[in-house]
Amino acid sequence: MKKLVNYTRVAARKIKRALFRSEDIYSLNSLQSLLINYPYLPISIFALRPLVINMILNEIIINNRQFILEFGSGISTLLIARLIKRNQLSTRLISVEHDANWCHLIQAQLRTEDAPNNVQIIHAPLLPCDISWGKLEWFNPESLKSFDDFDMIIIDGPPACNENLQFSRYPALPFIWDKLKPEFVVILDDANRYGERKIIAQWEKLYSLKFQVVGDSIAIAYRGKHYFSSPQLIDTPSW
Repeated sequence: MKKLVNYTRVAARKIKRALFRSEDIYSLNSLQSLLINYPYLPISIFALRPLVINMILNEIIINNRQFILEFGSGISTLLIARLIKRNQLSTRLISVEHDANWCHLIQAQLRTEDAPNNVQIIHAPLLPCDISWGKLEWFNPESLKSFDDFDMIIIDGPPACNENLQFSRYPALPFIWDKLKPEFVVILDDANRYGERKIIAQWEKLYSLKFQVVGDSIAIAYRGKHYFSSPQLIDTPSW
């Protein structure tokens, strides 16, 4: 019986990996117009999945998002900038990054691609935070004091990749709540991890939001009228 249980678990993991690959292959195909004839973008294990980027870009177009705040810069930042430029959108993007070297790297790539002026990368070092969960550091809030009226929030930072940092992304929604438009979307990456699941549960209690899951790893919550933008079916989490 024990061997059968172990075999079933291994088979389930293989099926899940195969599903992830098929979802990402499908999404990469959808992203071709923003990849062909552009510089190569390295995709590491820390980058958002192609499925997630596909959904973010869909959300910008389908629900006409005008002011995006992104915590954690990377490939998603560059592809959003390409979308804004290619489709001649009025959308504005503020991307916040704690690592100075990575911030400069993304800024240099944006300059190389002649990104529009409405795309801005802000370096915000991690500092002690009054609204953190477990006395963890978060982005310097002074860097965002002058901005408000966001209608799309993407949370993929700061790092939360081990047990000591698992709640590090909690302050994002408490900090930004009073800076949101009446109708908005919140997207949290790595929603398959324990820390992010606990954060989601707390946010749902505090802000009367309902998060749903796309591709097992991304959680999304809406307020106000919106159209369905996910390239895949949305699941109800069973955490």
